[in-house]
Amino acid sequence: MILTALGDSVTAGAGLSSPALAYPALTVRHRVLLRMTPVPGRGMSEVLAEPGWTSRDLLAAVVEQSAAPLAHASVVSVWIGGNDIAKAAIAAMGAPPGARDEALYAAIRRALTGYEANLWRLLQVIRKVSRARLVVFTQYNPFPQTAAAVAAIDALNAITRTAAARHGALIADAALWFAGHEAQWILGYRRGCVEDVLSGGPLPVHPNVRGHRAIADRLAALLVQSDLPRPPSSLWLVTGKQIRCNGRR
Repeated sequence: MILTALGDSVTAGAGLSSPALAYPALTVRHRVLLRMTPVPGRGMSEVLAEPGWTSRDLLAAVVEQSAAPLAHASVVSVWIGGNDIAKAAIAAMGAPPGARDEALYAAIRRALTGYEANLWRLLQVIRKVSRARLVVFTQYNPFPQTAAAVAAIDALNAITRTAAARHGALIADAALWFAGHEAQWILGYRRGCVEDVLSGGPLPVHPNVRGHRAIADRLAALLVQSDLPRPPSSLWLVTGKQIRCNGRR
């Protein structure tokens, strides 16, 4: 399987000691998928992802990059949107205390509108150059004890599900997978409150090693259930490539 994984810091493997421990690399090496390959034990992952990227950043990077990683892929995955919400929330924190709630909800609404437009455009671009199986991830909530975060992530995921359905994409339901497992699967998880980001240490938002393994397990199962198409055997390679935003590898 050739997997081209598009995203942000989650897909890039932020917080891990090696990209080999992130879900894209784990997925292509997964035992249930290796049994489906023309050359047993072989697979390839290419990653276009950077920490801090929003849906706008990812769309721009995909448009600027060569179409080859998408055209040659047997699976293209998209996991984006968390930073759209996070950056909007951070910007709203600069409002006066009495107006902060109103500013927060207005900022989130604008972010969701932009996310919807960017995601639809991104999926259209992918569809134009690739016949790969398309997978779109929902966003898990690292702050399930904060009502505003729950509302924002739920709205984000509703947009994601609609866009995926309209573009014939599979849904990798990370929101469902992580629910109830946040403490085990998120690096530095504390109480599940937004205020946890102020308590020092790594931001409690990224999957840990167990989290990435869980994602890979479930993504592999989803691909098997979807009857993953096979590319020509000449395209099966043993490697994991990281595509940087400037085009260098």
